Amino acid sequence: MKLPNLSILGKPWVLLVIAFALGGTATVMTISYLRTKEAQVRASLMAKEGAMIQVVVPSYNLPKGSRISYDNMAVREVPEALVSGLMITANNFSTYVGQELGYDAEAGKPLVRPMLRFAGLKDFSDTIPESMRAITIRVDELNSISGMLRPGDRIDIFVKMSDQGSQDVVFPLLYNVAVKATGQMVEGEEQLATGQGGPGSQTTYNTVTLEVTPKDAQRLVLAQAAGKITAVMRNSDDYVDIDLGQLRKDTLLTAAPAPMAPTGEMTGTI
Repeated sequence: MKLPNLSILGKPWVLLVIAFALGGTATVMTISYLRTKEAQVRASLMAKEGAMIQVVVPSYNLPKGSRISYDNMAVREVPEALVSGLMITANNFSTYVGQELGYDAEAGKPLVRPMLRFAGLKDFSDTIPESMRAITIRVDELNSISGMLRPGDRIDIFVKMSDQGSQDVVFPLLYNVAVKATGQMVEGEEQLATGQGGPGSQTTYNTVTLEVTPKDAQRLVLAQAAGKITAVMRNSDDYVDIDLGQLRKDTLLTAAPAPMAPTGEMTGTI
């Protein structure tokens, strides 16, 4: 029986081919292993992620020194487990509006406080966007939605006053107004340096600071002097304004919605 010629295995080019083949096989197996592990980690994170948090990201690349604003920022949903305390979220973004970037910011990557020239709060006035104003109005427990109103919420402002016939009238004054502060508690867990306790220590307040245009500030000043102001909370994603008009006592009953028929009963005639 003729034995195979094994001398060919001793040739350098054959050994080189075998080495490349083995290296390629090892590379393919490594890539497959890493992809499998990545899928396992991703599946594990998806199982644990729970709620999604909206974090603030630049809409496009921003150079150092840029002022962050509603125009150059966007929101991106991130699993709650991956959100760090340094990230700026949609809920506390208004606190940082107007601050300057101390570093270049890449589009789509979460904005974190150390990237700002003044990490954390600056003077309260520096958080107000240009062309806007902050005005403080006095509220009572009912008007502040029993203490549930928080900085970052959005509200509608209603005014109750008497007309020329001394009849009470209620009408909407402003829609979708941003709450900048309740008492001296600003958005997020940070507080201004007032010397009154630490974060979260404020449980009651009788003033609310709002972000408005100069024209709306005028209207609020007049409304406070002429009648009673009530804050009505709205969903932060609700941007639809309803033209309610005025409501008087004599039109209250006629403006009430018709009673609904009990479930299972038919209304009308056949």
